[in-house]
Amino acid sequence: MGFKRGDCCPPDVAPNDAPSDDVVTLKDGLRLTFKPLRIASDTTEAYERLKRVAKALAVHAKSSGRSVDDIAASYAGWLCKDEALNRIFPTLFGSGGLVEKVEQVLKSGSHTRLRKIWTSLVVGLDLFGDEVGFPYCPFTHSRFRAIVSFFRHTNPRFGIRVHAGENVPRPTSAVAGFSEQEGTAAKVIGQAYELHVRILMASISDLAKDAQLPLRIGHGVVFAADTSGLSDGFVAAMESFRNLLKDGPIPCELNPTSNRMLLLDSHAAPDRRNIRTLSKFLSLGLPVVLCTDDDGVWPIPACGVHRRHRSVAYEYCHAILHGEITDVDKLKRMFRDTMASRFVLAKSKGDNNGTSE
Repeated sequence: MGFKRGDCCPPDVAPNDAPSDDVVTLKDGLRLTFKPLRIASDTTEAYERLKRVAKALAVHAKSSGRSVDDIAASYAGWLCKDEALNRIFPTLFGSGGLVEKVEQVLKSGSHTRLRKIWTSLVVGLDLFGDEVGFPYCPFTHSRFRAIVSFFRHTNPRFGIRVHAGENVPRPTSAVAGFSEQEGTAAKVIGQAYELHVRILMASISDLAKDAQLPLRIGHGVVFAADTSGLSDGFVAAMESFRNLLKDGPIPCELNPTSNRMLLLDSHAAPDRRNIRTLSKFLSLGLPVVLCTDDDGVWPIPACGVHRRHRSVAYEYCHAILHGEITDVDKLKRMFRDTMASRFVLAKSKGDNNGTSE
């Protein structure tokens, strides 16, 4: 069951003359407004709002004597709470919204047939869509948690997948095209990059509190990214998050062909070449599986050596032939992480592991 980013109200810094009833003031003193974008997928305006908030957090940190990392972490945590998500996603959580309609199907006695179809076919929730300017995740909301609990009552392997960290603008590759002077632009983009990734990490960490919940990350390239030049607090937070992924395991679904088509620069290499990132994931010990992203859209060919290897089989074969998967143990570990995090329909109650092959 998929939910697309966009059609939401990304937080913005409140102007001084904003009506008080339009403003939310956080305990750190940051004043925010939540106004819908004219176009649901207007990533340019959403990204500008993210940059303004990142700059405001830095100003508040300086005036309060606290570190930017401390305030940014507090803000990212607040964005996981119902109060924030109700404002960011009014079409999801408002009266007559999509969540209410799903709740009606799950609770009402008049939707028995549709509810039976859902519980027999739906194996998880998926957040997808362009994340530039939209790092926010609605699945940490208590109402979504209740929906997950409903499905997990009959299927313990019901899971959540979050599209995160595919192509987040960062200073080394995104300075050109902005109106600020280059030095100022790099600083602001760096602040926005760290804030964006912090929000992603906070949301996924919040979901991971349920240790039994199968959880996967779509893409996750940014979590294997080089962290040189970033703040000490951010680097520490990233290291802690990587450990969380390892302990889960919470695998990232890497899509090599898609990355070659879409990523104009690499988050894994300081020289910004468009290279594959699988070897970086494996060297960091991060759980990772190979996927196709949009099989049928990207020209994923048959393997030149093994003509029967297509789609996902091609991705694995290509990685082996090009020296990214260098030994059998790494390949086995990838398969184990795949099996441990899979979303599947439950078998009968007598099944020991509660899953079907």
